[in-house]
Amino acid sequence: MFLYSYTGLGLVAIAMVFLVAEVFAPTSGALAFGGIVAFVVGALFLVDIDIRVYGISWPLILTLAGVGLLYALLAVGMAMKARRRPVVTGQEQLAGASGEVLANFTGEGWATVLGETWRVRSAAPLTQGQRIRVTHVDGLTLDVELQSNQPIRSTS
Repeated sequence: MFLYSYTGLGLVAIAMVFLVAEVFAPTSGALAFGGIVAFVVGALFLVDIDIRVYGISWPLILTLAGVGLLYALLAVGMAMKARRRPVVTGQEQLAGASGEVLANFTGEGWATVLGETWRVRSAAPLTQGQRIRVTHVDGLTLDVELQSNQPIRSTS
């Protein structure tokens, strides 16, 4: 006779899968809550015998469920905090960024913005070394305006 219930074992396994999946899926804690409930119910069903010596103690079940709950609250709290922070990559980062013109040009040319070389477009002619500011991102071309007339390095 097998002392363990397949139902309890399956619920505990599902609980572990749900708790790990909470980290990777944006469910705002729903998977973690389901995992904790599945763990508690699975732990109660796990031992399929009436002898008390073989049972799982309530303090152990509640302690492990509490640890899982703290883990879920911490993970969901960190995710919510990260969602409220401003975006720091991609097109949102480029708007308003400053850079430096790489060569003299009128209309379109090249500049370094945030350490990367970009094709830039300007209504005013620009010279090498001038500081620019990004006003708009149009695909892989940045619309820029002059930030200051002082070159930051010599053009010799």
